[in-house]
Amino acid sequence: NEPSIQNNAERELLSLTSLDSTSDTPKQPHQRRTAYDFDSFGVVFDDFSYPSSRLIRRMRRCERRLLPFLDEWQVVDVVLTNHEIVLFDVYEESDYDISGQEFNLSTNGGKGLRLCDVAKGRKILSQFDLDDIDFVDIEHRLATVSDSTNDVESGHEQLLEFWQGGNDHIDGYRSHKMNLRWCNVNEDRLKVHFKSGGGTTLFMRFTVDLKEMERRKLELHAGEELSDIGRQAKVWCRSIAHLRGANNLTRMSLPHFNDDHEMDDFIELCPREEEAQEGRLKTLLRRNTSFAFDEQTLARINGTD
Repeated sequence: NEPSIQNNAERELLSLTSLDSTSDTPKQPHQRRTAYDFDSFGVVFDDFSYPSSRLIRRMRRCERRLLPFLDEWQVVDVVLTNHEIVLFDVYEESDYDISGQEFNLSTNGGKGLRLCDVAKGRKILSQFDLDDIDFVDIEHRLATVSDSTNDVESGHEQLLEFWQGGNDHIDGYRSHKMNLRWCNVNEDRLKVHFKSGGGTTLFMRFTVDLKEMERRKLELHAGEELSDIGRQAKVWCRSIAHLRGANNLTRMSLPHFNDDHEMDDFIELCPREEEAQEGRLKTLLRRNTSFAFDEQTLARINGTD
């Protein structure tokens, strides 16, 4: 079972830097001299800025897009430290044996472990410097009306984390099937914009949020609707925003930063029609200072008014 995010998120955000205050974390970025060898890290990979920095969130399985370069969803594993976001390939792992390591990734999803340890045996797809972020929010899409009676439990194994044995079932992943599942529930996409390279935008939707939304949808009574934002999308958004600070998120207006209505500034309600029309994500459609949209606003945004 997932721990309570609502009650613990605020306390964790106040101490985000505590995991990096250990003696083995350099105070200056690591200076690359030679490629890491198998004896030191177990795999050859591009140099991390802070290889001994600790994961401040659990490793999470998600689907990612990277615009303007990658328009299709791809399943990956993502980790977050105080300094960078790293994406791992779920399909390709080396023959490096992690069973005898001194740490156990499954105990807490890798949270608190060193990045260089978690990266052992994993193929790195992308690395993003947090100092390059100038925008982060959550794109929220309402569930479409559906009479589907598909058994969501039939694909439950596709939503497991890497540290829960998710790779035993990863060959069954199909992006179009996942899109159909997301359409039947409220969908939240974490959106992170990077300044370098002329502007790159990373989108992530967490499989654990999909699993939670599907479970809750089954428990709804007649006439009820899902209204909450996905837990992991929300806690990752807040973590990244607080690591950067409001002054560094230069593409955003954050009047509620660090107060009780903070998340109001990080939610944008988007219609699903935009993807059907153009086949890819568009930039910011609409922003509202409150997530308490009335029925008229919802109808207008979703094109039903």
